[in-house]
Amino acid sequence: MDTKKIQAAGAVLWRERDEDVIEVALIHRPKSMDWSIPKGKLNRGECHIAGAFREVLEETGFKSKFGPFLGIVNYTSDDVAKEVHFWSAKAYKLPETEPSADEVDELRWISPFDARNLLTNQSDKEIIDKFLEIGAKTQTLILLRHAKALSRDEWEKDDEDRPLDQTGQIQAKNLPQYFLPFMLDQICSSDAMRCAETVVPLSQAIGRSITYVSDLSEYAFYKNKSAAYEYVKELIESEGAKLVCSHNPILPKIAEKLIGKKSFKSLKKELAPGDAIVIHFRDGDAVALDWINAPSNQAI
Repeated sequence: MDTKKIQAAGAVLWRERDEDVIEVALIHRPKSMDWSIPKGKLNRGECHIAGAFREVLEETGFKSKFGPFLGIVNYTSDDVAKEVHFWSAKAYKLPETEPSADEVDELRWISPFDARNLLTNQSDKEIIDKFLEIGAKTQTLILLRHAKALSRDEWEKDDEDRPLDQTGQIQAKNLPQYFLPFMLDQICSSDAMRCAETVVPLSQAIGRSITYVSDLSEYAFYKNKSAAYEYVKELIESEGAKLVCSHNPILPKIAEKLIGKKSFKSLKKELAPGDAIVIHFRDGDAVALDWINAPSNQAI
């Protein structure tokens, strides 16, 4: 993140009007007299995806379920440099709130192609192009490595009982803002203590129970290296957004099998504690791949 730039975030909010008819929401801003994708500046301590989720709700009134990351736009406005992160987000059927008339005086649902013509800024048009390239109606799988745990040297008992250290506990508390926008339908976790402690705050924040799976543990992996992959493969056959919390030797292997070796190599990263790979599927095929860095280890 470039701290010299104003950080902002937004999303292409979409809905399915009829079967296979996709519309996106554009807002008219009276202060700047332009048509825009919903977006705005981050609050202090807010991550980009949480800011995008909040801005969509504030500017359109719609709660949304986030999908693929669409890119970053950099521009200068009134001699101020800005960096804006964008996602795709599906609107719930009914609005939750009314946007402020001072900020937004019209909300218009139109086709993505018509939106491209109506939008004022070229950078917004390019985000629409990316939305069209990936497409709507995707299914999300998040592969999350547990937060930072005590080192093996610091722990003399069973490794499965090794807990998070202080940094990891803070990371776990900060996780919900990163994953709440995906509106998770299921949380699955290795039964190792460090994984359980990672996802408990998220489970409590979104009101979803945790399914503990021994096949996602390191102990099980060394006995049967295909069991975790087979579990996840079966998991994504059902609808809904899923999060799987497991370990470093396991998650990269699962991701590589799901997306292919070539795409996996393009990540060029290893999962640090708290990092996540986000895979978006359509009809069983991976169509987009995102990376979420570990949450801040600073208390919010």
